[in-house]
Amino acid sequence: MIQLFKISIKQIFSNSLKRYNKFIIFFTITSISICFSGLMIILSLSNGFNYEIKKILASARGHYRIDNKHQSLQSINNIKKQLSDNPDFLTYSDYTEDYGIIKKGNKVEGVTIVGLEDHKIFDIFNTSFSKKDLLAKGSTDIIIGGKIADNMNLQIGDSLMLLITNNQSFENNRFAAKHIVVSNIFNSGFDYYDQFFCFLRLPDSQIIFAANHLEEGITGIVKNPIEINSSSKIFNSLDKRFNNITTWVEWSARSLEWLDAYRMPIVFVAILILIIAACNMALSLWTLVQGRLSEIAILLSMGFTRTMISMILIIQSFVLTLLGIFLAIIFSFFILFIQSEYKFIEISKEIYHISYIPVLINYNEIFLYSIGLLILTSIISLFPAYKLYSVNPMKHLNDE
Repeated sequence: MIQLFKISIKQIFSNSLKRYNKFIIFFTITSISICFSGLMIILSLSNGFNYEIKKILASARGHYRIDNKHQSLQSINNIKKQLSDNPDFLTYSDYTEDYGIIKKGNKVEGVTIVGLEDHKIFDIFNTSFSKKDLLAKGSTDIIIGGKIADNMNLQIGDSLMLLITNNQSFENNRFAAKHIVVSNIFNSGFDYYDQFFCFLRLPDSQIIFAANHLEEGITGIVKNPIEINSSSKIFNSLDKRFNNITTWVEWSARSLEWLDAYRMPIVFVAILILIIAACNMALSLWTLVQGRLSEIAILLSMGFTRTMISMILIIQSFVLTLLGIFLAIIFSFFILFIQSEYKFIEISKEIYHISYIPVLINYNEIFLYSIGLLILTSIISLFPAYKLYSVNPMKHLNDE
């Protein structure tokens, strides 16, 4: 096997190679490098885009919610103790969620109002806020989304009317109402959240909605939000018979379906690139075999079997593919580094929620595709190797 490897390397890199054969080898390595670098760049940009969108989705409403509306105070305190004792859980807060209507002049918007402990709003909802504090306690203030502010022409410090829409909020056949002040404006990057969500201090929410909340419980964030869902091991310590657990994965299901649908063509293109690279290798080996029939005939006359010469072709295919992958990794890492640092590939933030395509290199994925390409080119190289079984050494030696 070592002898076959030496012969394979010598045939590829020999100084006595004809110019035509040198061009074929150079073309083979270059085409594999281009194909595989394109594959790496596409996958890394796609992974970066998916990860960034998932981060935005996860941070827009917190990572998880535990609905404990019908539990005792002791049960709620037990849940909080379990969350505090588990290092995977970070900040958490009691929360409420209700529907309401905000009114400013003749402009009206229906909104979902989330009540949170005021000092934890900025930790749990990792979105872009206009400023990093609320108004002084004593005033009933609200944080609104950027789309609401634009639609209603609201700024920080403006007053508006909050109409309470639950079943117990009617007074003399009218909605109960509350004057509130805009203390902050957030932009999550998703129009849906920015247009329909608002935040109140938890005590204000409990007073305004008179403990008759649509939802209430505990919400918070975890160390690794991208991989969690309601059945994750991280929640195993909680009794799911009495705790209705939901995560950002469940309430962002449609957006994740969109990401999956977007991902499928990327995978298809990646597989197509691998097939093109492998077919190009087979064609190049076929051409090299055609130009080396005399050399092959000499090897056969020296006692080499056709199987041994086929192994030489497979080894050459493996070496050329490996060299192409190595050059592709260097080139693609350079391009991805430039994109990561200077963000020269830009996209519309209004459509995709981010203004550039981020980079996320999945080394396991690159390794698997590299192994896949090496195996594929080795298998496809069997087809030109099969031609060796029809070579008549005497005919080619006489021609020489």
